[in-house]
Amino acid sequence: MMSEVSLLVNPFAGQGLKHSTLEQAVRTFKQKGVNPEILIPETIEDSRRFIESVASNHGRLIVYGGDGLVNQAIETLSGTSSVLGILPAGTGNDAARALGLLTGSLSQLIDRALSEPVPIDLLSTGNQLAITSIICGFPAAVNIRANRLNFPSGSNRYTLATLLELPKMRSQTYKIIVDNDHLQLSATAIIVSNTAFFGGGMRISPDADPTDGLLDICIIGDIGQFDMLKSLIRVMSGTHIFHSKVTMLQAKKIKIIGDGKVRADGEDSSNLPIQITTKIASLLVSGATTKPPGIKDKVNKWTNTLSK
Repeated sequence: MMSEVSLLVNPFAGQGLKHSTLEQAVRTFKQKGVNPEILIPETIEDSRRFIESVASNHGRLIVYGGDGLVNQAIETLSGTSSVLGILPAGTGNDAARALGLLTGSLSQLIDRALSEPVPIDLLSTGNQLAITSIICGFPAAVNIRANRLNFPSGSNRYTLATLLELPKMRSQTYKIIVDNDHLQLSATAIIVSNTAFFGGGMRISPDADPTDGLLDICIIGDIGQFDMLKSLIRVMSGTHIFHSKVTMLQAKKIKIIGDGKVRADGEDSSNLPIQITTKIASLLVSGATTKPPGIKDKVNKWTNTLSK
């Protein structure tokens, strides 16, 4: 028997659920025999209070919004018996995209949000959780710029933000500890992933599996602005992993030492240094598909680029 269902709505979400209204969504729920409790927060504090209430009652929380609202939910729902459903209505929708919850009719999306839950891993910094990725370097600057833009909508906002930030792109020196290996390197970006997508549909870690207990790490080396621009199309398809300055790693933990902002699921997180691990099978997501949409036959390993 299904527990009580609550629908947490972000009234400021990026693009709406396939342009459907909240009223249409509620009607569809009722047609399926479910009368959800509608929660519309006016502040972040309201949102947290609503999520805590659902978790304390072991209910099912369906998030009608984007990655930011999903990120708020996982902080409370992680490690509980409450189930998270996702109706994608944000700018990036990377969590929904990675878990097979983005496409289909309104009825199909709601069916998945009401279906059996699947346990998935989360990324953890010790102080914050993430469902998709934790980033530093150039992508963090792009994400901050994208969140400040009022237009365009959807993933095009990330494309514009990339073009605006590109002239300021610089590589940095990082010290990283991957499991027990210590390295110093020059990189433009370090992206630690739990799922395949970030940045509004960029397939940054195409083989990331949110059920394997491992971090998928993409290190983009010291590349120029023109090369970064050319790589945008390759990142959308995932074929950037074959670039000579890209290294893909898997590990149980990573510590990144350097300077700069850190973003988690596209939200403000902290500053470096930071240590990231996984919380294995700590979140129940209804209808999730966890098989990664991988494209690779091989992956660049340690010896490929880190010493170059």
